[in-house]
Amino acid sequence: MKTLMILLLCHTATAVTHSLMDFVTGSSRLQNVSDFFGVLEVDGVSIIYCDNSNKIIEPRQDWMKLIFGNNTEQYTNLCFVEESVIFRNMIQEFMRYFNHRGAHFLQRNGGCQWDENTGEVTGTAQFAYDGEGFLEFDLQKLTYRALKPEATIVQHQWNNNPGLIKVTEETLRRLCPQQLKLFLSHGKSSLQRKVLPSLSLLQKTPSSPVSCHATGFYPDRAAIFWRKDGGEIHEGVDHGEILPNNDETFQMSVDLNILSVTPEDWRRYDCVFQLSGVSDIITKLNKAIIKTNLVNNKTHIDAELPIIIAAFVLVLIIIVAIGIVAYKKKKAASIIIELDGRSGTESPDSAQRFATESPDSAQRFATESPDSAQRFATESPDSAQRFATESPDSAQRFATESPDSAQRLATESPDSAQKLATESPDSAQRSGTESPDSAQS
Repeated sequence: MKTLMILLLCHTATAVTHSLMDFVTGSSRLQNVSDFFGVLEVDGVSIIYCDNSNKIIEPRQDWMKLIFGNNTEQYTNLCFVEESVIFRNMIQEFMRYFNHRGAHFLQRNGGCQWDENTGEVTGTAQFAYDGEGFLEFDLQKLTYRALKPEATIVQHQWNNNPGLIKVTEETLRRLCPQQLKLFLSHGKSSLQRKVLPSLSLLQKTPSSPVSCHATGFYPDRAAIFWRKDGGEIHEGVDHGEILPNNDETFQMSVDLNILSVTPEDWRRYDCVFQLSGVSDIITKLNKAIIKTNLVNNKTHIDAELPIIIAAFVLVLIIIVAIGIVAYKKKKAASIIIELDGRSGTESPDSAQRFATESPDSAQRFATESPDSAQRFATESPDSAQRFATESPDSAQRFATESPDSAQRLATESPDSAQKLATESPDSAQRSGTESPDSAQS
């Protein structure tokens, strides 16, 4: 336990390191690309952006706006004049060395790191030409080193320039840490905030690797790994990348293959999460706290069960409704068949109800089966009278759409016709208009 505490304290002490880095690009004759643009970052957070071609220079953090407001001329001159001119000259120099023509670009990323506890300062400056590593500055040896054979000529040229070496050293050793501390003091609440993660053990199936997953931490200077008996292990371990969350925090995970781990040995394993400036978070490998897909799937099914039941009931209601409509249609059709077969004579009461309760069917009966309608009117005048009285619309359509039947009705059953004319004058009028013979009779 004592040894573990010493290791934790040492790791925490050496982890408080801050950085100030710039990432800039200069180009020559690249269409739709600025001739000089770049970004300055503190601890991986973008604080100011510069674009010479579009004349854009903007602070990207609220606390940086105050610094920029007090030094606007300095930052504007640095972006639009000094740095852009330096890069333009370097690109032309490289093109001359290599006898190049056309479009080319030069990149630089450089800056310093400062250990808050020890005060140690380190620095770096690297150049890439047309996307390939070209030159690198060694702060300890105070020399430039070629990263590819073609860069040797530039290496000798720069190393034989004492003024350039001195400016580079001064920038990395003094000016850069000075600016870094200024930015840290103004953006302390934002840059130096620490947000601890929630740590979970996840597993898809009983034979799948166990994933130690940390999410919701800030900043992204963190590490996560598996240990056995207090020592970090690498065999059977798969590290994931640090990924951003939507709330500006981060997540990461590390998997442990447990196929070769016996149940008795589980207690010897633990997952360790380390965040810069805070104590380690340790979680023991324990089956009781592992979240699996089996539990998630059961929960998912339980959540969907009410929806499935509701959908089933809805389908059942629709089927019953369709059945009722079909039954009613079948019943109406059977009445038509009954009237047609029996000619309306043998069941006058049914005919009356048919005419009264289903006028549309009565209309089709009169139109499509005039002989039956005639017999109905002739042999059952009382029903015909009730038909005209209680369902005048149907009687009207009968007279209009089946004038021959109306004529036979008037000829063979004058009493029925008289009642029809008396109690449904509109129907009689249409019958007389569309069938004058019937009217005369």
